[in-house]
Amino acid sequence: MKLARDEIIWRVVDGEALLLDGDTGYYFSLDESGTIVWNLLNEGDDLETAVSQLAKKRNCEKTEAQQ
Repeated sequence: MKLARDEIIWRVVDGEALLLDGDTGYYFSLDESGTIVWNLLNEGDDLETAVSQLAKKRNCEKTEAQQ
């Protein structure tokens, strides 16, 4: 799943992804967990894989990572 469109500018700063939608002007800030999932999805992983990877990195159950 490729997430980032050309209109979305994003960078990771201090472990958090900062996103700016150039079309709408909306700005988003993701925490560390959100940044992990964003990176995985943007690299082409599906949501289930991203959640599994987050659970592994956080040393928690998948159900907890889904929240």
